[in-house]
Amino acid sequence: MTRGVTMTNNPAHIEWIPFATPPLAALAEHLIHALTAGADLTDHTIILSDLRIGIQLRRTLVAQAQQQGHHALLGPQMVTLDKWLSPFLPTQQGICPDQRRLLILVEALLDHPALLGAANPWALAENLLQLFDELTLNRIELGNDQNHFTQQIAKWYRLADSRLHGLTQEAELVMQLWLAWHTQLQASLLIDQRAARIAAFNTSLVAMPTKQTLHLVGLEFRHRAEQQWLHALRQKPNVVIWLHGNVTTHTPASLISQSIHDWCSELGISPASAPPLSAYEAALDTILNPNAAPLRERARSFVHHYPESPLHNRITTYAAHDSEQEARAIDVQVRRWLLAGKQQIAIVTENRRLARRLRALLERAEINLQDSAGWALSTTRAAAALEALLECIEEDFAHTSLLDLCKSSFIFADLDDNQVSNAVYRLERDIIQHENIARCLQRYQRFITDRRERLSNIWSGQTQPAFLLSLLDRLNTGTQTLRRLLSGKHQSAYFIATLFTTLQQLGMFAALERDDAGSRLLSLLETLQTAAHDIHLKMNWLDFRGWLGRSLETVYYRPSDSGCPVQLLTLAQAQWQHFDAIILASAEQDQLPGLAPSSPFFNDGVRREMGLPSRQRLSQDKLRQFYQLLHSAPHILITYRREADGEWIAKTPWVEAIETFHRVAYDTTLHDMELDYLAQQTEAQVFRCATETLPTIQTVPAPRVPTELIPTLISYSDVQQLVNCPYQFFAARCLRLSPLEEVRLVLSKREYGQRVHQCLQAFHNNVESLPGPFTQPLTLALRDDAITLMQQIAVTVFARDIADNFTHRGWLHQWQQCIPAYIDWQIERAQTWAIHRVEQREQIQLTGQLQLKGRLDRLDMSPAGVGIIDYKTGTPPSKTDVLAGEEIQLAFYTLLAQQ
Repeated sequence: MTRGVTMTNNPAHIEWIPFATPPLAALAEHLIHALTAGADLTDHTIILSDLRIGIQLRRTLVAQAQQQGHHALLGPQMVTLDKWLSPFLPTQQGICPDQRRLLILVEALLDHPALLGAANPWALAENLLQLFDELTLNRIELGNDQNHFTQQIAKWYRLADSRLHGLTQEAELVMQLWLAWHTQLQASLLIDQRAARIAAFNTSLVAMPTKQTLHLVGLEFRHRAEQQWLHALRQKPNVVIWLHGNVTTHTPASLISQSIHDWCSELGISPASAPPLSAYEAALDTILNPNAAPLRERARSFVHHYPESPLHNRITTYAAHDSEQEARAIDVQVRRWLLAGKQQIAIVTENRRLARRLRALLERAEINLQDSAGWALSTTRAAAALEALLECIEEDFAHTSLLDLCKSSFIFADLDDNQVSNAVYRLERDIIQHENIARCLQRYQRFITDRRERLSNIWSGQTQPAFLLSLLDRLNTGTQTLRRLLSGKHQSAYFIATLFTTLQQLGMFAALERDDAGSRLLSLLETLQTAAHDIHLKMNWLDFRGWLGRSLETVYYRPSDSGCPVQLLTLAQAQWQHFDAIILASAEQDQLPGLAPSSPFFNDGVRREMGLPSRQRLSQDKLRQFYQLLHSAPHILITYRREADGEWIAKTPWVEAIETFHRVAYDTTLHDMELDYLAQQTEAQVFRCATETLPTIQTVPAPRVPTELIPTLISYSDVQQLVNCPYQFFAARCLRLSPLEEVRLVLSKREYGQRVHQCLQAFHNNVESLPGPFTQPLTLALRDDAITLMQQIAVTVFARDIADNFTHRGWLHQWQQCIPAYIDWQIERAQTWAIHRVEQREQIQLTGQLQLKGRLDRLDMSPAGVGIIDYKTGTPPSKTDVLAGEEIQLAFYTLLAQQ
């Protein structure tokens, strides 16, 4: 018998491992003691809740076998329950995959529009399937009588007949779709996966190998079908059921004891006596006992029996101001523990956002993190490339989506990487940004063709316009079929088949196959295609995108186990394991115990009456997992945030109780003061630097501009920038730093002004490709002709902008409204002034090294002298700013015009 393990006298052994005993070590010890001859455990099969447990169990087995003098160990076989049940699945009928049954139910919903109403069929189908799974696994039959079902629900809701109207619709929806779903399964000669699992339970009881000893480890048995199978297994002499927890025969004294007693009652297992509780266990039991005396009284009573705190040096807490401070504190603590020699560290959290930030911080410190929870396939680079492709289809190859796609390593994988990268760089800089083209493959191609000669001269030999045109042409050809699916409805399988063809033509398929996450993505697409086979459901593009998006969100990508010393786990994944140290992160109430999965069907009381898992049961399971985690390492740090986005956050009541109990009983805090100090020190954070030494500290700022950086030719805008902010002038003009130019989807006020300048220049002077100029003397008799010409010029100037964005008609309309007023002003001015020059560029020598340059919008002449005209489409500078020298354009242009 295993040390620290309690065994009952049932035909099938029920073995309890106390919380204080490392469970896998106890299991390994039991198996090693079971060796009869040699080191052969091949006649033992261990069914695990998670194969990750098997990795630690196998290490423990090997270590204990070596201690017993065995240099090698055969077996045991370790499998999950689903894997073990697979030979017993029914073969007479095909098993309906989850994706296929989703399509079947969506099709059934669309066939019953009165039941569907205004609801989203995909979201409703997912909720219904979740309910159907629970009904199946808990062996709840709805029958065929809707009235009886409605009356039964009303009884559970405790409602009178006069209030059944709302329930009738809910009952009808569930009943009708339950029947439609099963009818469709029967017509397709399929069986639901959950029903197949129940059938496998029954078959396994008969066909179970008698020469194999079966060990069930870490299984929860939450559903009635699983519990009934467990009852039947207990009659088998070659089955050992391993349970983890402290059990007592007396009345439960704490929440955790109550949880275990309820669990035993569901499993039909009589609780066995547990060894005496340690001081640590007694403290936790006392804390998690809200049905007893108030916490203050319990704490004062406990300290009389245990003067020394059993929680001291075992549990510490850290309260962060926000998520970033919490992540940095965890990063510091992990590095402290690794430096102290700890080999197995677990970070347990349900907060995926915090997990991503932790990964970034630890990898910065060159600490690999084994993420057992994984992340949604939609967040991988492979899925991002697929999303960029689909957005290109939807948005007529908008420049952001197009560049995201072309910069991905998954497209054009059959071509030279450097050549593709250079071509995409030139497309971004010289075509999209320089020509300000926001979308449309044909426009990108047209501008490359029109400027082929100029581009050939400025581009390097590695990139030629012809190669870039070939890439765009390949995109155009490869996506033609997929773009046709934007309109109308099509078979669901045709969407996936067309997507596969597109990936092949763009060279993405092979690249995805070579990538771990990419191959997982292709596998998902194949699953969707198989599920849609022979399904006559037609969908539009939005339905297809929703279906694909939901699938990418629900499928998780998990990298292979690389033996990292730091593991990232959820609370459930951490069960049955033992570590050198544990960090329970994000211990806030919304994460632990968190919110139970919600369902639009039936409240918690009705679910309990129906025999479905209730929120209370789920909370009890979380508490038991939390309690077990507190026994899984000699050092435990619990972290939580005080606030998020300026709002106070409640920590989990279990941690609140532990902190309060310890403070009242021992007048000390569990807060880790040393970690609090280190987490705030800059020296404790890891950062990357290109140099080995820091720059010399300058006590008195004395900025100096080297002579070679001083510009020799400056414009009005340069001087105005110097007046406004010398630092901006230094960065922009001396260091020549400028932000990356962005593609402008709509005209700015500055660009509108440029268009107006262009119209006025064409009206008064000859401009190639534009109507004008107005060559006759401008008088009242010719006013209408002048307005007509200016209108023609404006339409021509704004034509390209309107083609880019229809909203640009507003800018054209705004200028057209101003044209009559300008012509009237010009007629009046022409009586005294004559236009001398327009768009006059001037450059003068100011000093020996410095030259001024500028462009005068217009110079007019009269007997009185020279008049400088500067066109303004916005608000002109105030007279006060001009006289104060804050606005220097007038003075600057006057200086330029002196010669």
